[in-house]
Amino acid sequence: DLAECNPHYTYSLYRGDGYDSVAYTQNCMNCTTTYELRRRGYDVEAGRDRIQNAYNNSVTHWVKDAVVNDIDKSEVKNLETILESNNPPNSRGNLMITRKSGSGHSIVWETDSNGKLKLLDAQLPHKYDIDELIDTIEDANWVRTDNLELKEEVLSTIVPNQHK
Repeated sequence: DLAECNPHYTYSLYRGDGYDSVAYTQNCMNCTTTYELRRRGYDVEAGRDRIQNAYNNSVTHWVKDAVVNDIDKSEVKNLETILESNNPPNSRGNLMITRKSGSGHSIVWETDSNGKLKLLDAQLPHKYDIDELIDTIEDANWVRTDNLELKEEVLSTIVPNQHK
């Protein structure tokens, strides 16, 4: 299911035609949204990133009553404990990270039936080992999304699955 969130990533990566070539490599928030929708049973894939769509680069624009929880640089080393202790088993959400390099990225966090954390990149797709990721993060914020109602604006971030 993770691999089906952003099927245009590889195609987009190797195109040499200006902005269109990065439209599916700079759509991480759309991919995180798509993963949530797919887990809810929707047959969708991530839409392309659009400069005019910057409004949707925050999870608060696609789910109602989202509570954004900040993790500052002194707490990043405790990311796994923070997410596991503040969320029940079988929950999931969005983790927005700012890398030490200055770039940002949206990934999925999910707890399994035992409450153990998984970090998933729906854009690439990739499953992160916490130790692989932790040293690259400057700060972060997270939102639980599986328990929230969707807003209509979420529709601008996805498209129906075109790869059936």
